[in-house]
Amino acid sequence: MIVSTTQLGGCELAHSSRQNEAPTASVAKYNGKNITTLPNEVLNNILSNLLDLQDVLHCRCVSQRWKGVIDGDCQIMPRAFYRCHPQKHSPNPYTVEHYDSSIKDWLNKFGDEGKKSKMQLDRYVKNKLFPQILCWSIAQVLGKTKAFCCESIFTIEHHGTVNNACFSADGKHLVTASFDNTAKICG
Repeated sequence: MIVSTTQLGGCELAHSSRQNEAPTASVAKYNGKNITTLPNEVLNNILSNLLDLQDVLHCRCVSQRWKGVIDGDCQIMPRAFYRCHPQKHSPNPYTVEHYDSSIKDWLNKFGDEGKKSKMQLDRYVKNKLFPQILCWSIAQVLGKTKAFCCESIFTIEHHGTVNNACFSADGKHLVTASFDNTAKICG
């Protein structure tokens, strides 16, 4: 029997298995006490508000019950993911307004996976955690995309090396700056 432990904050997850078998989590302890029997309400509160995505994914391995709680709640994974990717320096793109104005159409371009995600998101538009759910859904769609194909639409020419490029706030213009002391705006 092989026993390994993983530290998760102040929590120790013990995984045990026989040789040549995948580890299965059997005991989760905090200060030496078994915590796999936490009430669902307490467990849900911990998973929803305190842990980052990697820790939540580790918690899915603790027991079938914990996996069921995590997978059964549409808000635990999105909230954990969103905590890892805060929007500090720009306006929050994960609003209902932004979803309605542009993200819906953008998701349709990702085939069946994008359309399925859009249908699920439509059900959660009124949810107070919609920004987190939207952020997580976009990450899932992008993660399942096999490859991106880049298409050259036009070339911006400078006589020197381009040292900076930036899109306008509405995404409709690109400004480039070059070491040849020129800047160009393209629409």
